[in-house]
Amino acid sequence: MPFENISSDPEQEYFSDGLTEEIITDLSHINDLSVISRNSAMTLKGTRNKISSIANDFNVHYILEGSVRKSGPNLRITAQLIDASSDTHLWADKYDGVLNDVFEIQENVSRSIADALKMKLSPSEDKKITKHPIENVQAYEVYLKARYEIWQANEVSLNRALKLLQDALEMIGEEALLYAGMGYVYFQYVNMGIKQESYIKKLEDCINKAFELDPDSPQGHLLLGLVSSEFKGDRRKGIYHLEIAFADNPNDPENLLWLSFAYMIVGKLSRMAPLVERFVQIDPLNSMSHFMLSYYYLMNGQFDKGLELVIKAKSIGPGNIIIIYHHALFLAYNNRFDEALAPIDECVEVDPEHMFTQTALLLKYAIQKNKKKVSEIANKESHTATARRDGQYSYWIAAIYSIVDMKKESLDWFENSINLGFINYPFFNDHDTLINNIRGEEKFNKIMSVAKHEWENFVVEKD
Repeated sequence: MPFENISSDPEQEYFSDGLTEEIITDLSHINDLSVISRNSAMTLKGTRNKISSIANDFNVHYILEGSVRKSGPNLRITAQLIDASSDTHLWADKYDGVLNDVFEIQENVSRSIADALKMKLSPSEDKKITKHPIENVQAYEVYLKARYEIWQANEVSLNRALKLLQDALEMIGEEALLYAGMGYVYFQYVNMGIKQESYIKKLEDCINKAFELDPDSPQGHLLLGLVSSEFKGDRRKGIYHLEIAFADNPNDPENLLWLSFAYMIVGKLSRMAPLVERFVQIDPLNSMSHFMLSYYYLMNGQFDKGLELVIKAKSIGPGNIIIIYHHALFLAYNNRFDEALAPIDECVEVDPEHMFTQTALLLKYAIQKNKKKVSEIANKESHTATARRDGQYSYWIAAIYSIVDMKKESLDWFENSINLGFINYPFFNDHDTLINNIRGEEKFNKIMSVAKHEWENFVVEKD
């Protein structure tokens, strides 16, 4: 449960949220525990629901709850572990100290829970719980503020997060976690369609600095995996690094999201399935976990089930432009083209300039058979530059050109998609209805031959 901020200053909310996140991270390192993620846990903020009801909703046996009072450097943290089946306390404690004690308190809480549940920590688990994210506690406090801003997931909050991380670097000097945090901010800028091209280089610089300071940085491996897969089209190298990040913490939602997505792109659904299943298990109220499950069904040709789940994801995370766009796309896969126009209009309402909105408008004009408007948007320099380096974007444009029966353009974009590692041959060959208009073309057959070869011979490799 989110630790409650009972400080007189509501601005200390970031600290209680940060403590919640760090304890979740500690407990997630214990392999025998399945811990609900930060994303889903935070939906319970301020709830007064019964413990038994919460446990039932999340399918968990135990509930950890607590509070944080912070006044200047002084801290009081309380925590209690409850067996939800009997509503009895297994353990409770109170910690008084100063800000410099926060790492020790955090570690004590995590160890006390393991002891209460009679779990013996392995040397690796013990080491991870002992490790402090940042040794300087003042810089750690700034880092928590930055993490709080990153989770808000908009341009204004990302700008604030970047400034906070830069402040922390000035405070303590070079630190791998801070550079990785900045790298994740830059990735989010690019991933959200903000300052896309100019920030990829800054992201890569942050990755290099993180590895220079910590050659084993799991956050660095996650970012390098994302850059390699999503921006360079090198899926083999990308998955190699995503797997390293995943091995460090197989319960981290970011690791589960991106690794399952990577295996979906390369058509290895047997590897994707357990990752998505675990993602939904530990993050049941995160729209992205259900979104990835919807993609799993889509790639298996179960378009109706995929649509059902993307609608569920949309209800959990209303206003998420990525999911709204996919609502329209999944309706198209179900041959419900007219119904797809409504979620496309929703995208325009949320952010008319967003990359996903521009792609949604491409789909709208294709449905309306307006070739001129399709070409006009698809050939915008800003849109084309981004799509040309992204295998999935390239595929979407190929599918949209196919819908409007512009075969040459469709085949060019489809070829680019395959060259960038979107090699899900079983989907393209057995299930994909949006590219039906280019099937049978000589170039299509050649592209599919390449896709089949790459899919059959796909192996994860470092370089």
